[in-house]
Amino acid sequence: VAVKRLISAMTMQSQPNNILVINFGRDVAYMTMISEGRLLFDHEIGFGEQRIVKRVADSLRMSEELARDMVLRIGLNPKNRTTYSSAFGETSEFSPLLEIVRPEFKRLVEEVRRIHLYAASETRGGTVDRIYVLGSIARWPGAAGLLDSMSDVTVSTVPDPLSLFGTHESGPAADTPPDTELAIATGLALRGLTDDE
Repeated sequence: VAVKRLISAMTMQSQPNNILVINFGRDVAYMTMISEGRLLFDHEIGFGEQRIVKRVADSLRMSEELARDMVLRIGLNPKNRTTYSSAFGETSEFSPLLEIVRPEFKRLVEEVRRIHLYAASETRGGTVDRIYVLGSIARWPGAAGLLDSMSDVTVSTVPDPLSLFGTHESGPAADTPPDTELAIATGLALRGLTDDE
């Protein structure tokens, strides 16, 4: 309900019909579907930061701490590629991190596609118009862009929720996705300011 309040307040002017919010946690993610201000469902899936970090650590034979640090430093931007030359003089581009995490993100995209079908059945043919992400993986550089490119839906991180109250900071900190706790607390504080079910 707190997530619904926050997203409803954020999108009051643009009024997209169907919004999917993905809240990434350490071990699981929560997918919340909001349609025209109504909460359609909240679904838990086994897709969390720890699972992806472990996959990176196992693939590159390093500690999970180093793997997490590398993902935060390098990010998942598809433009961060390395050029390799083969023995035959051919060159190709390759992004090791993307190749490792892409299968995990593919599982997430399959869940998004299932939600497309659910949205269509519940809203007379409507599909997911926009995806907002928040939480641990949303803070990874390039994660929203990777999901955007794989899902064919516009994906954005939840902006600073305090900007709703005119207290948005300027500078680099303003571009950092908010912690889940801040987004949830802001949504709870909006009680009475947005319509609740």
